[in-house]
Amino acid sequence: MASEATYSVDHAKVGTSKCKGKLCPTDDHKIAKGALRVCKSYASDAFHDDGVIKNYFHPSCCFEAFHRVRKGTRVITSSDDIDGFESLDGDEKQLIEALIAKWPDKVKPAPRKRKEKESDSGGGGGECCCG
Repeated sequence: MASEATYSVDHAKVGTSKCKGKLCPTDDHKIAKGALRVCKSYASDAFHDDGVIKNYFHPSCCFEAFHRVRKGTRVITSSDDIDGFESLDGDEKQLIEALIAKWPDKVKPAPRKRKEKESDSGGGGGECCCG
C-alpha cells in the first residue's frame, strides 16, 4: 500500500506530539502546545485503522530531514504542497516560505554512491592492453 506523502501544517493541540526530526534541537523532541508543526502523512498497512501514519515535525526539522530523503521522495517545493497553509498567519507563512526558498538551492538529494568494480583486464590503470 505504498503512496506518496502529503504535507499539512497546523498548531499542536495538546503538546504531546514529538518531532520526528533526527537533528531536532529540543532535548525531548516535544512540540509545544500551540506551536506550528508540519505533518507528513503517508499510507501504511502496518499502523492505525485508517492506514495512515502521521509524523510531526517542527518546520525547520522537516526541511532538515529533506537532506536525507531518497531520490524520488516527495518533498515540499511550494506552499501549494502544504494543506492548511492559507490558514496560517503572516509570520508563519513567511517562515514556511523562507524554508521553501532555501530548499532547492541548498539541498539536492545526493545520488547513491556505487562501488567501483575492479577491472578484469588485468592491466593497470585503464590503459589499453593492445598498444
